[in-house]
Amino acid sequence: MSGTPTQAFAALQRSGLEMIDLSPETKPQQVNVLQKVQNRIKRVQNYVERHILNSSSQEYKRFLRMALARSLDAQQRINNSDVDVIVGICISTVLSELNNDKPIIYASDTTARLINTSYDEWKNRSQGYHDACDEIEKKALHKCAYFLPAAECAQESAVEDYKMVPERVKLLEFGAHVRPDASYKLTLAKPSPQNLNLVLVAADPIRKRLAFCVDVVEKLNERGWEAKLNYIGAKHPLTEHPLVNYYGRLQLSNDDDRQLHAKVMEESHWMILPSEAEAFGIAPCEAAHFRRPSIVSDVGGLPTVVKHNITGLVMAEPANSDEYADALIAASSDLELYEQMSDAALDRAKNVLSWDAWARQVKALILDVIK
Repeated sequence: MSGTPTQAFAALQRSGLEMIDLSPETKPQQVNVLQKVQNRIKRVQNYVERHILNSSSQEYKRFLRMALARSLDAQQRINNSDVDVIVGICISTVLSELNNDKPIIYASDTTARLINTSYDEWKNRSQGYHDACDEIEKKALHKCAYFLPAAECAQESAVEDYKMVPERVKLLEFGAHVRPDASYKLTLAKPSPQNLNLVLVAADPIRKRLAFCVDVVEKLNERGWEAKLNYIGAKHPLTEHPLVNYYGRLQLSNDDDRQLHAKVMEESHWMILPSEAEAFGIAPCEAAHFRRPSIVSDVGGLPTVVKHNITGLVMAEPANSDEYADALIAASSDLELYEQMSDAALDRAKNVLSWDAWARQVKALILDVIK
C-alpha cells in the first residue's frame, strides 16, 4: 500500500503510543514440492473460475473464504498479544470476521464500493465478487469504534453505501510518504512564459494520463509558454517525447533517488495529476511539502488533498487539455496568486497532510475508546 501502514505505524509510535505490529508474516516461507503443486493448482482453479467459467457464485464464496481465513489468522495473533486497541490500515478483509472485545479504529483512503466502481481493473469483475466485497466492507466498518476515511468521497461512501453512523466516521487525511529533509531549504521558482515546468509522478501512466499531460504541455507551447513535463514513473513510449524529461522509477528509500526527487520538485512549478481514478492522491500531497501547488482532476480523493484556488487547481473531470493549459497560464501569470497558492499548499502540508498530524488525532480517538 505504498508504505501507508509503515508510515502510520511509525507516526503512532512517535506520538508516544506503544505499538505492536500484528501484520501477517511477509518474509518468504520455505515450501516443499507438494505445497508448490497445491499452490499452482489453486492458482489455476482461481484463473479458471474468474476467466473461463466466470462463475459469479464461486467467486463470491471464494472471496468470503479468503476474508474469513485472514480474519482467523489475525485473531490468533491478537489473542497471543497484549493489546488494548486494534488499528487497521486499508485492511477490511482482515477486520471483517474478527471476534473479540478490543475496540477497532480503521483508517483507509477508499471503500470497496468506490474501488469497484472507479477502477477499470475491478469494474469488470463478477457480480459475485462485487457482492462479496460489499459484504466484507460492511462487516468491517460496523465492527469499528471509528472509521477514519482519508478522503471526503470515502467518508460519504461509508455513510451512504454502508450505513455507518456519521458520528463514527471522521475525515482524517493521510500524510506524505516523502518530504524534504530537515536541512532542505525550500525555494520558490516562479513560473514565466520562458520557463514553466510541470511534474507528473505516476506508477500507472495510463490511469494517471501521461498522454494527457503531454498534450497539456504541447498546448502550453502553442500558446507561447515554453513548458516541459518532468516525469517520474514507469517507462512509456512518450518518455521519448522532446517535451518530456524522464527520470525513471525512483526508489525513494534510496538516498540518491530521494535527492533526485527533491531536485525535480525544485525545478517544477506545478504538480499535474489528471487521473481517471484516484483513491487519495499521495503525489500532490508530497508536492505540497515542497511548496508546490497542484492541478488535478475532480476524482476520488484529489479534491480533498488539493483545495481549489487555495492550494492548487481542481479541474472538472471532463475538462480537456486546452482548459488545463488555460487554467495553468492564468494562475502562473499572476505571480502573487501563484505564491499564495504555494504558501497555502505548504501550510496545509505541514498541518494537515502530515503523518504526525494524523497520528495526533488518532491518538486522541484511541484514548477516547479505552477511557
